[in-house]
Amino acid sequence: MAFSSSEGKKFFEDWLFHVMAAGHIKKILDIGAGAGAYGEIANKVCRDVQQWVPNIKNEFIIRAVEVYKPFIAQYKLLDKYTSVISQDIREYVKDLDDFDLIILGDVLEHLTKDDAIDLFFKLKSKTKFIWLSIPVRPFYPWQVGYDQGSHEWEVNKYEEHLYYWKYDELITELGPFLTTVQYPVVSVFIARGAL
Repeated sequence: MAFSSSEGKKFFEDWLFHVMAAGHIKKILDIGAGAGAYGEIANKVCRDVQQWVPNIKNEFIIRAVEVYKPFIAQYKLLDKYTSVISQDIREYVKDLDDFDLIILGDVLEHLTKDDAIDLFFKLKSKTKFIWLSIPVRPFYPWQVGYDQGSHEWEVNKYEEHLYYWKYDELITELGPFLTTVQYPVVSVFIARGAL
């Protein structure tokens, strides 16, 4: 699906406003843009920051990587992002510029575990922060998890879930994290990058 869970999106908006207003984030990359939900939120936050923080000008860049080319036109991604690259991020990462924030909103589950770990650490070296939102296997009784049906990736092979992460496994394999928040279907992680 081109749409990800709404869980954590309000948290993302609030967090992004504060770090942008403090001047920490001006250049954003949304990997696996899909329908562009994170791009829409980031654009709204940019407008809000410019309205409420007088010394911040229109200095924000919001780029996207979307491997499934039809989504670019279908969801008008060029209206939501400064530019959109249609390439597999595992190949594009070697040519990637540095960013203040890299968003991985429902992306890593579409890779094998080894590819996901490799990509995460390569991206971490090119950013100040990584925002990771990912469906997780249930850990607490109130979590429901997410089991993908094959109909969800019949048209777009890139949407198939290749690995189902557990919360504690993400902490062990990809941590440490600055913040973690568990929702019923997804968990959100904020990591400090190397920049």
